[in-house]
Amino acid sequence: MINPTPIYNKLKYVSAECGSGKTTSICNIINDSTERYILVQNTQELIKKDCKAT
Repeated sequence: MINPTPIYNKLKYVSAECGSGKTTSICNIINDSTERYILVQNTQELIKKDCKAT
């Protein structure tokens, strides 16, 4: 089945300084939501660390 909604309308990008709360904010949004998310980060080590923190 083909998704009738173009994917680029659903992608969001966040850029800010280190320590500004980007990861904490998105983890809170994801944890409070019933929707599905894909969280992309630079390394698998960073993803594993952030998954343990939530």
